[in-house]
Amino acid sequence: MQARRISLILLSLAVILTMATTGWAQTATTGDLAGTVTDTSGAVVANAAVTLKDEAHGQQLTQKSNGQGEFRFTLLRPGDYTLTVEAAGLQKSVRTV
Repeated sequence: MQARRISLILLSLAVILTMATTGWAQTATTGDLAGTVTDTSGAVVANAAVTLKDEAHGQQLTQKSNGQGEFRFTLLRPGDYTLTVEAAGLQKSVRTV
């Protein structure tokens, strides 16, 4: 009887912990956007100017792609964004994300 009660308590704790973890996962209010800048031949483009504009709030974030053409914007609010990439000698690219 005592062993069964302990098992029920442990099972109840496991269910409560699982529900709590699920609840935390659903409250995320930010996200990340990452990518790699490449040209039409697929070669990476280092030092490209990458701008991300939050359309709802008008906020703009700008950075340069690294030596492998990579960029990452973190802690972004959910919403509509415009991503602009510019590099010398290449046509400007604009995408809605």
